Amino acid sequence: MISLFWFYVLELVFQLLGSYISEIPRMCYLLGISIQYALISAFCWLNVVTFNMWRHFHPQRILYTTHRASCLKFTCQSLYAWMVPALLIMISNLLILTKAPIATTYNSRCLISMYKNSAQVVSYYTSECYPLIINVVLIVLICVNLRKMSLGIAIANKGIHSQMFRMYMKLLLVTGVCWVLQVLEWATVPFHPKQSYWIVPDLLNALQGLILFLIYNCSGEVRVRLRQHYSNTIRSLRRRSAPSSQSSASSYLSPT
Repeated sequence: MISLFWFYVLELVFQLLGSYISEIPRMCYLLGISIQYALISAFCWLNVVTFNMWRHFHPQRILYTTHRASCLKFTCQSLYAWMVPALLIMISNLLILTKAPIATTYNSRCLISMYKNSAQVVSYYTSECYPLIINVVLIVLICVNLRKMSLGIAIANKGIHSQMFRMYMKLLLVTGVCWVLQVLEWATVPFHPKQSYWIVPDLLNALQGLILFLIYNCSGEVRVRLRQHYSNTIRSLRRRSAPSSQSSASSYLSPT
């Protein structure tokens, strides 16, 4: 979530200081590239989460039993999530700069103004489409693996795997929908001014952290315990308030 956090920080800087930064071409372009990198890296981290989910439900998954193996896995995944976006942005911008070696015009996202050339548009937005395609393929493979596992495991294990699958799917659905809406908004703003209908996606993205917290922490068992805790708390408060009200009433009625 660090990349997504920095994306929103840079987006906030752009919203507050965009009119001033746009007057400085190099700073404007650097901010635009930084926002694009943070967005793509967030999608690549979603690739990592989806890959771990696919590996968990794979019938012949590899278990990392040592601390060194776990650290190596995390290092490889971090290199993928941080380096692949940089490589994609580098390739797409090199393709653009070959057509516009002297870039002096920037769009409303502080990126090179190249929307008149459809080939450059395709090469530019391929970097955003790549992690989305990977996620779709992995989710399809997860569904296939889960179907195979459900045919050969016990009912208890099936319930556990189904519960984990539902939780992972909720997490992926929330993050996927929020980030896809963010990409659509990010891509369409250069063509059209900011419209009022983007308020709902912006509000959804702002509440994304709260939604993920509720999904991840407020499972069925947690909700039952919370209800029991609050019901017991309310009962104890009522029991404490009842004697105090009775004592105040008796003191009021007693003769002096």
